[in-house]
Formats: sequence, C-alpha cells, structure tokens
Amino acid sequence: MNYSIRELKRDENKILDTFLYEAIFIPEGVPVPSKDIINKPDLQVYVKDFGENKGDLCLVAQVADEIVGAVWVRIMNDYGHIDNETPSFAISLLKEYRNYGIGTELMKQMLMKLKLEGYKQASLAVQKMNYAVRMYRKVGFEIVDENDEEYIMQKIRADYLSDSTVTIFLIGLRSAENFGWFEQRFIKRELQASLYNGKGNTRNGILGVVLPNMTNYIYKGTSLCDSCGEIHNIVAVNDSTVIKEFHKNYYLDNKHDCFYAEEDRYCVLVEWAKFKSNPNFYIEQAFQKRSEPIANKVIVYPK
Repeated sequence: MNYSIRELKRDENKILDTFLYEAIFIPEGVPVPSKDIINKPDLQVYVKDFGENKGDLCLVAQVADEIVGAVWVRIMNDYGHIDNETPSFAISLLKEYRNYGIGTELMKQMLMKLKLEGYKQASLAVQKMNYAVRMYRKVGFEIVDENDEEYIMQKIRADYLSDSTVTIFLIGLRSAENFGWFEQRFIKRELQASLYNGKGNTRNGILGVVLPNMTNYIYKGTSLCDSCGEIHNIVAVNDSTVIKEFHKNYYLDNKHDCFYAEEDRYCVLVEWAKFKSNPNFYIEQAFQKRSEPIANKVIVYPK
C-alpha cells in the first residue's frame, strides 16, 4: 500500500478526535461506547489544546488525500505517565488500514523524532489483550509494570486505600453496570480493590448510599410473599441500578427460600437521608461485615 508520513498541520488538530476514539481498546463482548466518550476528562488529556505545550508532537499517515492514521505524544498525566520529562504515546489507524505495517512505521518515525528532540525515553500504556502489544515490542518497548487486574488491585490498595477500612459507594443515576465497562472501569476497579483480600491487605467494608434521585428506582415498596405469607421489602439492586461488584456482594448467600437476611449480604445499603442523619452507625455496620462469616464468600471479580 502506498502511503506517506508527515507532521500534522496546525489546522488539522481536530482530526485527533477521530483517532482518539479509534485508539480506545474494547475487549470482546463489551459494548462499543458512543463517540462522545472522548469528551471525558481522562481522555481529553490526550488532545485538548494539542500543540500548545512543549512536547506535543504528531505524525500522520496519509493515503492519497486521506489521513488514515496518527501517532502523537505529549507529556501528560495519563495511564502511562512516568514523569514530567517523559512523553506518552497514543496511536491509532482507521480499521481498514490496519495490518499493513503503517502503525509500525509511524512508531519508528516518532521514536526517531523524539531522539532528535533530545528525549531519553517514552512511555505508553496498553492492555494485555490489545493486538497492538506485539507492535510495541517490535519497535523496542519493554514491559516495566504488569497492568493486569491483579496488579491494579494491589496498586490501588497501596496508593489510595491503605488507611481505609470502609469504602462508600454513592449510588446515583450513572452507577449502573448497564452503562458498560468503559464508563464504569474506575469505580469497578476501586470496588474490586476494596473487596480484595491478599497478603498485607484486609478487605474494606462496602457501604452503598442511595442518593435521592435514585431512591424510587431502588426501593420499590413491599410485597406479600406467596411462599411464607410474610411481607418483604422489594429492593432493586441489579445491573440496571449498580455495578456488579456491589450487587453480587449484596445478594450473596441466600440460605432462605424467598428472601435475603442481613447475614446473607456483605455490602450494606442505606438511603441518603438515613445515612446523613447517622453516618457513623452505617459506617460501623459496614466495618463489622469485615469480620463476619459472609466476608469469606465475597466475590472480587463478579461475572
């Protein structure tokens, strides 16, 4: 395939939005996010005001009159951030132009450009399942950290949760599993880290606080049970209201035929108004779950 590689022109910056979206790795079976996902702050760091900062460099691949791929670097606080002297990579191609060696050539030329600019190293972050891992190795990148889920758990625990014993999960209109892995990846990893119990790490208690705008979606009133003749509360804790890490550990060990007792749950759930009136009571309730038998049945990575 005939193509050329050149620097991105200043008036072409907007095209980076296209390649930022194409760079998002979607694991098999995970719904494809809408294109407005790139407006999230953690993705905007890759493209916002590109060209305004020292270290903003971009090369594009062009076929005929069409830009079909881009590689760009900038010093930013992204997933692959090392320090304020090391640029991080981003690269993607339009789907129909992949597997022609264009990406490899873009990487090689950008690495040469960085060398000429005086940079001693560069970084990138990539998921293990991403097909591009082989290309990065091919051009000389080496793995310096394992970013599989187990490592992320331990890192989050060490960096953010080492002094905590209870994690509070605020349940609002955007807390559902059904919004997809990509949107919920940070809160899912935080809850997984909180539920993780390993060497030197004792899992946190989990307290779910239902915000006022979610009350009617979760608390559905009561119902007379046909099996036992008792009145049970109807609580809708499922994929449509919360992430799996919470609801799989809320409805955890049903030893009863028609309802879950408090000892069947690891996660604690409370309405905002009740929590606000007596927060210490509910935090203590979640704290005590850590030493109860149900803690041994916690599911860190729910299916």
